[in-house]
Amino acid sequence: MAASFEEGNLERPNWAGETNLSRLVGALIGFKPLYSLLKLGARQVLIRYCLEGVGD
Repeated sequence: MAASFEEGNLERPNWAGETNLSRLVGALIGFKPLYSLLKLGARQVLIRYCLEGVGD
């Protein structure tokens, strides 16, 4: 079953902060093509990490 996520202007949690860096990171993540690349890279790292754990 696929989960559905709400998009748009969501309320920011307290830990997100209001610094320039957090706003920059939020803007980069909000840029869909870059987010897709980041998601793909994170998936590959997670798979590689899990496979290394299996071989131990």
